[in-house]
Amino acid sequence: TSVDNPQLQARGFHEVVEHPVVGSLPTPTVPFRFASVDRWLRTAAPLLGEHNRDILQGMLGLDDETYTSLESRGIIGTRPKGA
Repeated sequence: TSVDNPQLQARGFHEVVEHPVVGSLPTPTVPFRFASVDRWLRTAAPLLGEHNRDILQGMLGLDDETYTSLESRGIIGTRPKGA
């Protein structure tokens, strides 16, 4: 795998990110370095629906009733349909 590649290891191509589901995960990062930047990756990729409420209500202003309706109809959620 690319994680085991000595050249990529020497160049620091992977950064370890803590993911809430899989734990520590070596993740490919940008293929260049700046002396002023220690880490490029700050967080793991978001989980499905992790930011639904923040975006839909916090940023877009949906009310509680509309948000709940979207959830109950399966339009938004935190699990794939059928899972």
